Amino acid sequence: MEVIPPVLHASSRNDIVNKFKNYSHLEKTSLFSINQKSNIELGNPLLTVSDIPRSNNDLAPELLLRANRKYFDTKRKVFIADGQVKAFLDGAILTTDLLKIDTSKNMIYADGNILFRKGSNYFQANNLKYNLEDRTGELKDVYGVLEIKNISQDFSEFPHGSKEDLTNNTFDRKIKEVKIACPPILPPIPISNPYSWSITSWIGKMTDSNFGEALFFDAEFREENLFGIGLQKKIYKNGPLELEIEANVFRHQAPRQKGGKYNQSIPFGHTYSQTFYEGTFGIGARIWVRPWLSFGILEGISYNNSYSNYERTHREKYSHFLNYLSLEMEAKVSKALSLVGRIHHRSGAFGIYSGAKEGSNAYLLGIRYRFGESDKYIQDTITNSPSECRQTKSSIGNEPYRDKSNLSIERKGQLRLKEIQKIDQKISKINKSGKLSIEGRFGVPKFRRDLKEQAKYGAIQVFQLNPKGRKKFVTGSISRWRVQARSVKLLPNGWESDRMVFTNDPYTPAQSRIDAKGVQVNEDATGNLLIKTRRNDLILEDRLSIPIKRRQRIKREEEIENYFVFGYDEKDRDGFFIGRNLKEIKLGNSYFLKLQPQFLIQRANRTETNSYILPYKNFGSSRVPQDTRPFDLLGLDAELFGETFGWGININADISTFDNKRFLNGSRYSSTLEKSFYLQDFGLLDVRLFGAYRYRAWNGSLGRSDIYTAYGGYLETKGKLSFLRNKSDYLVRLGLGKYQAPAYSSQKLLNLYKTTLFASLRSQKSIWTSGKAPLSPQKAYRYSPEAIVPGLNFKNNIRFASSIYEGGSHQGLVSISGGPELTLGTFSKSFLDFTKVSMIGTYRIKSGDSPFQFDRVNDMATLGIGFTQQIIGPLLLKSGLEFNIDPSSDAYGKTINSNLELALQRRSYEFGLYYNPYKGIGGLRFTLNDFGFKGTGIPFVP
Repeated sequence: MEVIPPVLHASSRNDIVNKFKNYSHLEKTSLFSINQKSNIELGNPLLTVSDIPRSNNDLAPELLLRANRKYFDTKRKVFIADGQVKAFLDGAILTTDLLKIDTSKNMIYADGNILFRKGSNYFQANNLKYNLEDRTGELKDVYGVLEIKNISQDFSEFPHGSKEDLTNNTFDRKIKEVKIACPPILPPIPISNPYSWSITSWIGKMTDSNFGEALFFDAEFREENLFGIGLQKKIYKNGPLELEIEANVFRHQAPRQKGGKYNQSIPFGHTYSQTFYEGTFGIGARIWVRPWLSFGILEGISYNNSYSNYERTHREKYSHFLNYLSLEMEAKVSKALSLVGRIHHRSGAFGIYSGAKEGSNAYLLGIRYRFGESDKYIQDTITNSPSECRQTKSSIGNEPYRDKSNLSIERKGQLRLKEIQKIDQKISKINKSGKLSIEGRFGVPKFRRDLKEQAKYGAIQVFQLNPKGRKKFVTGSISRWRVQARSVKLLPNGWESDRMVFTNDPYTPAQSRIDAKGVQVNEDATGNLLIKTRRNDLILEDRLSIPIKRRQRIKREEEIENYFVFGYDEKDRDGFFIGRNLKEIKLGNSYFLKLQPQFLIQRANRTETNSYILPYKNFGSSRVPQDTRPFDLLGLDAELFGETFGWGININADISTFDNKRFLNGSRYSSTLEKSFYLQDFGLLDVRLFGAYRYRAWNGSLGRSDIYTAYGGYLETKGKLSFLRNKSDYLVRLGLGKYQAPAYSSQKLLNLYKTTLFASLRSQKSIWTSGKAPLSPQKAYRYSPEAIVPGLNFKNNIRFASSIYEGGSHQGLVSISGGPELTLGTFSKSFLDFTKVSMIGTYRIKSGDSPFQFDRVNDMATLGIGFTQQIIGPLLLKSGLEFNIDPSSDAYGKTINSNLELALQRRSYEFGLYYNPYKGIGGLRFTLNDFGFKGTGIPFVP
């Protein structure tokens, strides 16, 4: 890729002008045409510089420009244009204060307020130097907008222009469209907790409960009080995240009270009164969600100098030493003083401590005083201001902000927000165009396409219950980046920089950015960008820094790869596990192999596993607890994909143990072969062949069912319809397959052919809408990538399915689902300003029954309820429940699906932690949003 940069380095502007004072002077109304013989032609107001010699004897393209003054040295073959230099380069615009072209050395220099724009890409800088012969150069103080998909089109070569572009006023009109973007000068970000030490005075009361009851505030108090004092030390700070160590001493006082059923001669007999001391020590993490509000978690050890009567009689096993866990909320009442509420928990941590499982719990209240050396915020400007911005005041002003250290944190935050609201962002028509999603979702079928179609064409569900697919850890891409750098070295096929900063956020200050050190960017033969760095940090809110991958290939239409996976799979892996994505292996010319070895963390902490049937039992038998063996701690996720003769091939392996006796019962395999055909008068027809071994399925109240083997194929077509002002999606599918799976009424394996005709029609109608919040970064785009529109919508779906099974069995189904979705608030204020409630009912009519369990229609009437609520700031709670409401069903009134998610949502990114207790899956989700917008934006200073 040949890049003509917006910026080059040159000696100072005055020195260059003085140097050429005595050279040939050309009036503003003159025209140059400089060819290899250095002939000069005078004429109209346009200047044409062409035929610049290059090392390969190719001629450089024509450059058309205007300037207040022009100088030319015929002996040295140097041309200089000074004062409001404006150039038009075949659709590209270049403006600068000073332009110098040395035709003898094939060098271009520019100095001062350089601006370059072509297509959707825009750059500005202070200095530029570029060698036309070896295509290398350097840029100084760079800011720009880079669109990955169009970079080759916009910068493929030094562009060609024509005089007609200038004579018809196109030049003047386009020049007016682009202006230098000045960085704002803002107050520093207020520090929530500048102190390194704190001391806390505690008072609390013990409860008669387990940890789950205490966590959901469903515990009953008992007659045991405690008092204490604690000391905390901050050992690490990263924006709103802090790590700290903590030590506490508590005094317990318990009167004579009723005991439990364990470890005493008379169960539930009274215990004597006692006084004892407890000491705790641990390491904790704290996050400040607001300048005055934080949440913390502490993990460590707890020691009682005497056995607690409660633990000795209410728990089967007990110990002096137990695990210590605390969850707390802290609210500031002044700069150094806070009120604290805490859940205080002692337990055996799944039997690690003397085989104990539970311990005791308490609720604590505390007063915390913070002291010690203060942290200071150092503002990082990333680039210097263009000279035009230094000469004239920007919208924010030109003087550095004077720190108001005597003000409260809340007041500092208000002043900063007030200054941000004054910024002219220089963008318009912002829209979310995609996302880069980092996600670990585990425990359900892996085909993302199937899951997307299920969500789109299956029965209507509240969105809080949308299927959670087993997805790659990172998917998607960011197509438009804003970039900044103090210096960029240009290479024939890329660029280098000691430090370059990228942001996906169109607004300033940017909520998220990637700070890269030692950057090397090259374009390969396929047009993909390969970025290598010494270090990459993802910066959120200009405070929280997260190290990320140092080598990244950005593909225009494909997904972005990532290293690590953290997941939860209760059914196959006994809980939490960690995976490592290895480098993709190329097999031949068109196939690739991806491997993800896994270590099963929670299984390693247990002495037995509950994920497998006994080795000598038949498929479909019940799982039983078995001793854990060394190779049970290892797993693997593998994917082989490629293309042959236009057919896409995908083979997946999901292995949860490498123990030789459990390997077959701990492995799942699936494969697809697919291709799309366009048929005249019919449209696009998708053909897919599939095969699977131990494929996992869920079927409402019938729960989970494994399909032992399956193979077959189907044809499908889909599209959109529009009638009665409603937009609808439809899908029609015809499939044939052979399935070996458990029967409905027993664990006997059936091996039958199945033919299915399926059709779905889905639509949505708006009943009522209200106004959006103002389209600004402080209002509509404060917490959301899209403006929230309050309103009431009605969704509906009609499905038809008919299945014929080998042996004469038949199951027919007509399903109607639908219901309202109500949105209140605009998600632009700090408290309770966004609520979304969905209620979807489904009614089914069937004829006949499937002989299999995995597809037997069982829940004839269901009701789904979804609820999303802003709690405070960007914190959202999302929950969904689905119930069986068929009075004739044995599962009437029971929950058949559920999901709970806690999300931290901002305009440019989102964190989500979710768990589905019904399916036993959970995961962590992180998303960077991709935006389209018009305009250049402004440098994204902190």
